[in-house]
Amino acid sequence: MLLMLVAASAAGSQQWQGGWAETRERMHVSAVLLGVPLALAAGCWQGGRERRRGTAELLATAVRGRTAAFLASALPVALWPAAGYAVATALTWLATWYCATGDRPHLGTPLADAAVLVSAALAGHVVGRLVAWRLAAPLLAVAGYVVLGVLGYGDAGWAGGLSPYTETPSDSVPVWWQP
Repeated sequence: MLLMLVAASAAGSQQWQGGWAETRERMHVSAVLLGVPLALAAGCWQGGRERRRGTAELLATAVRGRTAAFLASALPVALWPAAGYAVATALTWLATWYCATGDRPHLGTPLADAAVLVSAALAGHVVGRLVAWRLAAPLLAVAGYVVLGVLGYGDAGWAGGLSPYTETPSDSVPVWWQP
């Protein structure tokens, strides 16, 4: 996640490095369009790995409840993409800090994007446990990318408001719950 987001940001640094709003929008677009499919695939792969290893019988004998057992296996996979996103965001903020004019960094959008990445990894983990197919992870990533792209760029109607990817004008700050 870290390498992908840093590479995506560095590719067009002349477009976003001059202002905080442009930096926020660039990281938001990268996190949703590139990070969510990657988090979905990572979660799905880890969930499928647990199913392939046959840990269901082992977990059935454990003292923990189902939710605790699920979270013990799914949270590490869900938190690593958020950590990579946090480091990539910090690096882009450092790259913007010395040449930004006017505005300030907004913390709400990166926090909400990190929550979206964690949710995507958890959803992918559930799909990985339920679908017994090795190609589920890459196909889930492609499906996530297509769905987010259609909702973000096309005329999605009522479903467009549910998408974590909605472009905002560079002179306004999105509401805290938008991502």
